[in-house]
Amino acid sequence: MRSYVYVPLLLMLLVGMSAAGTSPQLSSYLSSYVPNSVIANSTFTNISYGTGTYALMHISSSQNILINTTNGHYSIVTNNATAYSILAPYLKKEYAPSSSLINKVNSTMALYQKQANPPLADCLIETGVGRLNLLNTTSLNNNTATQACFTVPECRKSFYNYSGETGPLIAGIRDFGTQYINLNNSYRSFFNLASTLNSSNFYSNVEGMLTDINNLTTIQRTMPSNPIFPLPSNFNPSLLSNCQNYDQNNPNIPYYCQDIGDCEYTTFNSTTLNDAYSQVSGLLSLPVYNKTIQSYADNATATAVSYIEPVIIKQNTTAFDAFLNVTLPKYNSTVSNATFALSKISNSSLSYMLSSLKSEMSRVLSAGIYQNVSKANTVVSSEISNVSKLTSTLLLPYNELLASMQNSTATITLKQLDYKVPPEEASFLAIQQQKLSSEISSGKMNKSEIASLMASSSSLSSKASSLSAPLSLAAFVKGVDGGLVSAMLYGSSASIASKEASAPFYAALISFIIALVLILVFYGMTYARLSHKRKLRNSKRVKRAWLFLFIGLLVLGLIYAAITYSIAASASSFLPASSFMASAASSNTVLIAINGTNTLSLSGISAGSLGCAGSLEQTLKNAGKRTGIIAVQNYTCTVSNITSSSSGSACYNDILGSGTPLIQIDQANSSYVSYKGMYGTVLYASGPSATGADCYLNTMLKQAISKQ
Repeated sequence: MRSYVYVPLLLMLLVGMSAAGTSPQLSSYLSSYVPNSVIANSTFTNISYGTGTYALMHISSSQNILINTTNGHYSIVTNNATAYSILAPYLKKEYAPSSSLINKVNSTMALYQKQANPPLADCLIETGVGRLNLLNTTSLNNNTATQACFTVPECRKSFYNYSGETGPLIAGIRDFGTQYINLNNSYRSFFNLASTLNSSNFYSNVEGMLTDINNLTTIQRTMPSNPIFPLPSNFNPSLLSNCQNYDQNNPNIPYYCQDIGDCEYTTFNSTTLNDAYSQVSGLLSLPVYNKTIQSYADNATATAVSYIEPVIIKQNTTAFDAFLNVTLPKYNSTVSNATFALSKISNSSLSYMLSSLKSEMSRVLSAGIYQNVSKANTVVSSEISNVSKLTSTLLLPYNELLASMQNSTATITLKQLDYKVPPEEASFLAIQQQKLSSEISSGKMNKSEIASLMASSSSLSSKASSLSAPLSLAAFVKGVDGGLVSAMLYGSSASIASKEASAPFYAALISFIIALVLILVFYGMTYARLSHKRKLRNSKRVKRAWLFLFIGLLVLGLIYAAITYSIAASASSFLPASSFMASAASSNTVLIAINGTNTLSLSGISAGSLGCAGSLEQTLKNAGKRTGIIAVQNYTCTVSNITSSSSGSACYNDILGSGTPLIQIDQANSSYVSYKGMYGTVLYASGPSATGADCYLNTMLKQAISKQ
């Protein structure tokens, strides 16, 4: 529940007031208490009350003084009750909530409702709740939730898969339906209270509207914690490890352990709801009911009693603090970026502007609150903007050069990874690329030098792309036999390590079976057919010749199997990396694993590995692929809705057996990128190529996807 904060009421009062100047006589009177500069910069509003006249002096948006001017006799009002009596009728009339203000509040809430509605409307259809009469209903129970579910064939089918009426599906539909009813009731209440708002019911109606918003906040927070919705984007995946401690029929099992996900992600916009809350709570600061009028009167008398000057100091202190909180971080960021730009690019204009900005900021910080803070902020902000614009302009070609270098390095690296021993051309390009990287990091450059390096980088990338792909028998064997090998090994009870070791044997077995089939086909089409038609001479010599022929063919089959075994065995240690990238680019699902953690969670992963994994995941999502990051340890992995419902080594075996491309980032001290193995489709990586958000592994993947 939110706590109410009554903001200073005077923030609202300058809008719509009739401002007037002050007479010389009144200025002379006030000068005994208020500096002349303050008087000159203040505005005044004339107020009539009874037979008296008054002037309301507006020093600033939050400071006022009420002055009795009846019959030309001046006195500052310092009594709270007197100030309240004079100000109440004026403020109630002047600041009654206008239709435009109420419309603005209604529009914000209507926008929130519109933003949240699409996935909820879809969920009403998917669960059948939309087919129920919810107008006179306060909540759903398991029975009504089941009735709703049975109106949707797909939901009815899922009903039996999730323990029927007492299962998580019906519980999720029940909770969703009840919260949806409360959601609509809060909407109706809010709009009704807003439409009937007037000065007599102002406080109770506004309080009611705030209660409705708090109800919406609670629903917005709790509704996604329901198994019929996908897990929220901010969900901590490490919690999934707790699910193994619960039986699926346990009524206390957490929602995330039974992720049904029939409905779409909710689209509650907390920013819009916060805007509505701010607007409605802001109504409470309008001086149209007793509490706010009293606060206004108290403020005016307090300002008068303090004789204004302390208030001026306080305002300046507040303004300077705001300057430090808002402008100083921008300044630090701008100086940092400009300093970096000057370390890479020679530019006298930026150097001069940066020096000027530093000098101005030093002066402002030294003056503190004893200056025109607004003017100082304007000057500093203008200089920050100018330095930032020039910095961005100068860094644009430099950043483009870095992107080009990233792409060319990834292209050359991938070409090298296609060979167990890279050819001379690829090694030469790698050396040239290293020289370019050294030139970039060695010192400052001008515009022409950046352009020259950009051309060189593009040339190296083009040359690397033109290198012909190697003819890999191992990749061919994996492409032909890999699916069958994985299917044969998947159901085996052997360990995954044993499956990987025996995969070449299975490939050889497949080849031998193919050879036997071909020999049998040949036998049936030749010897058996001719013998049946009695076209063969019935002699020992002829039969011996045919026997030797088939023995020879069998030997050839064995040789073929032996060759296949040799090639498949080599695939267990090396395959061209571009083969994996092609598989990943063409597959609908690609997984990312991080191997080497102490437990099956991502909590102990290094920032570098997570950064690379996150970039890979985003690239795959942008390409429309199903993906996710899992933790791996000793051939076991975490379970997610991207893998399957199995756990431990079965989870990892499911990935290998299905042939789903898996990018495995190892937490190792060595550096490598290696594609290998007949069982599964796994690319192993560690070191710089798999570290950081800008890792080369991600660039290679982007290039492969772009070629599809």
